[in-house]
Amino acid sequence: MSASGMAEISTPLLAFTKFFGGSGVSKLPLESGAQAEFAMGKGSVEVSLILDITGSMKEGTRLADMKAAAADLVNTVVWEDQSEHYAKVALVPYAAAVNVGDLATTVRGSIKSGTATTPGSQKYKFTNAERRAAEKTFSISTCATERTGSEKFTDQSPTSAKVGLNYPVSGSSNPCPSAQVVPLTKDKLKLLTAIANYEAAGSTAGHIGIAWGWYALSPNWSSVFTGESAPASYSKLTEKDRKGAPMLRKIAVLMTDGEFNTAYCNGVIAKDSGDGSGGDADHINCNATNSSSEYPGRSSEYQARALCDAMKAKGIIIYSIGFGSGVADEAKSLLKSCATEPEKGLHYYMATTGDQLKQAFRDIALKMSSLYLSR
Repeated sequence: MSASGMAEISTPLLAFTKFFGGSGVSKLPLESGAQAEFAMGKGSVEVSLILDITGSMKEGTRLADMKAAAADLVNTVVWEDQSEHYAKVALVPYAAAVNVGDLATTVRGSIKSGTATTPGSQKYKFTNAERRAAEKTFSISTCATERTGSEKFTDQSPTSAKVGLNYPVSGSSNPCPSAQVVPLTKDKLKLLTAIANYEAAGSTAGHIGIAWGWYALSPNWSSVFTGESAPASYSKLTEKDRKGAPMLRKIAVLMTDGEFNTAYCNGVIAKDSGDGSGGDADHINCNATNSSSEYPGRSSEYQARALCDAMKAKGIIIYSIGFGSGVADEAKSLLKSCATEPEKGLHYYMATTGDQLKQAFRDIALKMSSLYLSR
């Protein structure tokens, strides 16, 4: 890619189109050696990749396929010459929670030492959800869980609305994931290294991934994500260039291979979380704080839908991708609903194979970077 935005494609290039209704992804081969140009007049982009690294991603080559697809998107979207317009990507890997690393104290508040029967200390003692209830004591992690209260479905700054704590099962198959959030950056090597190091484990709290995908794009979080990582103002989304194209687009890409099954009460997985979220012995004896009678036992799905709607209302474009042959109808419905303009089906993808997943990510990447064939 040259400074002028021109690139010679020396290998076969595929232009990707999607079947309507989310049935899959098809591809149209174009001739090798075609010259492609990034339409830089399309403005800058801020992208958050919300990536499923749950235990089911260990099956077959799913994790490797996702890594390859995500890396391909980064290589396409983060162009070399950013003197006129910029392209930044944030990474939000999620499983049972989202690991925020050194940001934990800033976004959730300080933690007291010792053990307590209320959340907020280094160790939390609670009653589990087994029929013969027993006391359990879990330690705090650097992961975050969902907000509660009036700001649960907003991008309000954490200075006034802290995120939830996370007390995972020690040494279990449902840990705080090791992969951490990477704020917006144009450092391609940093992004590719983080993706390459992903490991799969744990259940699926997709709503927490969605929330952090939003936070990474929100100017209200510029006190947390500073410098190069500070998201631009929402007002930039409505500014146009001389050709009428937006000066900035904020885009979230949500990928999952299954149902959202994990929600929280007091920082511990709630007893009404779904199948695959662990056993009652490691659940707390209370239902998810952010629950809804419309979605009984499906708090994560309920929260995901509300968060997606709120993000889109701010002008954020959402692409969603389901991956695998076993994605349930409820999960497909959620992904369709989360996507921008769900009635049109243009932002929702269903990929059953690794090749189709790569094609879906490539299609989204080309849309983001406004790549087109000049001859």
